[in-house]
Amino acid sequence: MENRRQHEVQQALQQQHALMKNFAKITHNCFLKCVTRPGKSLSHTEEACTNNCVDRYRDTQMFLIERLQAQAENENSKQGSQGLS
Repeated sequence: MENRRQHEVQQALQQQHALMKNFAKITHNCFLKCVTRPGKSLSHTEEACTNNCVDRYRDTQMFLIERLQAQAENENSKQGSQGLS
């Protein structure tokens, strides 16, 4: 039981690390794309660009996740129906 709990904690930490790496990548890419002259604060244009950039990354991630889940479900249903024949 203890090993299972350790494994669950380790998986959760790995997922958190992956999310943090992804967030850092998005932040870096959007900063490079949107911020032309770093200063004490972002201009209105830079802020809007950065927000839009992050939103597009998030939308793309969600689209891909949903698409992959749909494909997996489709494959599972095909395999299930083949097993019934």
